Amino acid sequence: MPTPFSQRPSLLFIFLLNLVPIWGVIHWGWTPFYVFYLFWLETLVVAFFNSFKIMLCRGDEYDVKLHDSNHRYAGIHINHWSHIGKAIRYFIIRLFIFFFYLIFIVVFIGFFASGQKSGRGTHVLEVMLFRHQAFNYTLLAFVMNQVLQFVFDFYANGNYKRTHPSDFASIFDGRQLVVHVAVVLGGVIGAQDQIFDVKLDKGYVSIIIVSIFCIAKSIYEVVKYNMENDKVDKRLIIPDQAIQ
Repeated sequence: MPTPFSQRPSLLFIFLLNLVPIWGVIHWGWTPFYVFYLFWLETLVVAFFNSFKIMLCRGDEYDVKLHDSNHRYAGIHINHWSHIGKAIRYFIIRLFIFFFYLIFIVVFIGFFASGQKSGRGTHVLEVMLFRHQAFNYTLLAFVMNQVLQFVFDFYANGNYKRTHPSDFASIFDGRQLVVHVAVVLGGVIGAQDQIFDVKLDKGYVSIIIVSIFCIAKSIYEVVKYNMENDKVDKRLIIPDQAIQ
C-alpha cells in the first residue's frame, strides 16, 4: 500500500531525528552511551504515550456496538476502568523490563566501554542528571515527536476510534530487540581493544556503533509505523455512522 501523503511528514521526522545522534557523535563529542541512554528514555516516553492511547482508544467498543446494536448505540458504554487497568499493567511491565536494561547500558556502555581514563564517567553522570544541554534538547525533540504522533496520528485523524488495547499487548516487541542488539554491539565494539586486541580510534568506533544503531532503528520505526497504520486503515470498512 502506498504511503499516504499525510504520513510522509511523520516518516521524514523519524529519519531526521535518528540522524541527530550521528551528528552528536561527530560534532558534539557524544559517546555511544549518550545515544543508547537517549533511546532508553525515548522508549519510556513511547510507553507513556502508549499507555494514554490504551486508555483513550475506542476500537473494541465500536466493534461491540456494530455487532450487537445493528450499527446503533444500544446502551453499551465505554469501560474506562478496564482500559485504565490495561494501561497501568502495560506501563508497569515496560518499566520493569527497561529498568533492567538500564543497568547494562550504564555499566557496560557508560563506564566500561567508554573508559574511565578518558573522563567519561563524569559525562555519564552529567547526561543522566540532565545537565547536558544538547542532549536535553535532543530528548525534547523526541518527546515532541511522540506528542505530534499522539495528536495527529492517533486523535485528530480519528484513529483512536479504531485502535484496540490489544494493539499494545505485546510483552516483547521490536524496540526490545533493538536494545538487545545495541547493548551487545556497543559493549563488544567499545571494548574491542580488550577483546580482539585491535586498537581503533575511539572516535571512529563511536561513529560506527551509532551509525549502525541509528540505521537499524530508523528501519524498524518506519516499518512499524507503516504496519500500524495499515492495520488501522483496514478497519476503515466500519460504517461511519457507527463511529461518532
